[in-house]
Amino acid sequence: MSRTDPEPTLNDEAARAGWLYYVGGLTQDQIAGELGVSRQRAQRLVSRAMAEGLIHVRLNHPISVCLDLEQALKSRFNMTRCRVAPGLGPNTDNVRAIAPAAAAELERFLRMPEPAVIALGTGRAMRGMVDAMAPMDAEQHRLVSLIGNIAPDGSASFFDVVMRIADKVHAPHYPMPVPVISPTPEENAAFHALGPVKKVFELARAADVIFVGVGQMSNDAPLLKDGFVTRRELDEMQAAG
Repeated sequence: MSRTDPEPTLNDEAARAGWLYYVGGLTQDQIAGELGVSRQRAQRLVSRAMAEGLIHVRLNHPISVCLDLEQALKSRFNMTRCRVAPGLGPNTDNVRAIAPAAAAELERFLRMPEPAVIALGTGRAMRGMVDAMAPMDAEQHRLVSLIGNIAPDGSASFFDVVMRIADKVHAPHYPMPVPVISPTPEENAAFHALGPVKKVFELARAADVIFVGVGQMSNDAPLLKDGFVTRRELDEMQAAG
């Protein structure tokens, strides 16, 4: 330093400490030795560099776009938690992209020691989530379906997930023993009047956490492809918005 150079300010020291930490990759002990200060002061200088806006960190990875979207969604819709999964590129199955992230979120709840009622929807995304999750013991929880598990031809719905997940986590499970879609209001009311169905509904209403997949109603809607609605019914739903 020449005789005309100004004395270093606190921000000068903080900027140097921040550069050594974030760019140089030095530890706080190494920064302390480089600057001739204590480790505690080095830590405070690094913190000051960030707090004063002297350091701007850029995440050079595609996941950074997802992190930005998460923050935007949380702010716009007042959410406390949000996860955005990176896509796998054009002409790929979106379920493959979101399944690992959804599975990690489900596993987070299943690992909680406090007993909980976990309610689950149905569909391709939900099945992908369950297929992606790791087996574990979660006998303290109860799993309940939110949607019927009977297809129009009387067979079990291929995308019902409650029994699949129960096999993986060894938890008590409660399927919804009604059709996915009832053809008439009278048939729907008859099913809902059954004692076992009422009990499952009561349990679903008491759910501590709910996992659902949000489908789409375009001309290739899964409900149409899987035979749950007719072309005419889909047209009517599209017209209704």
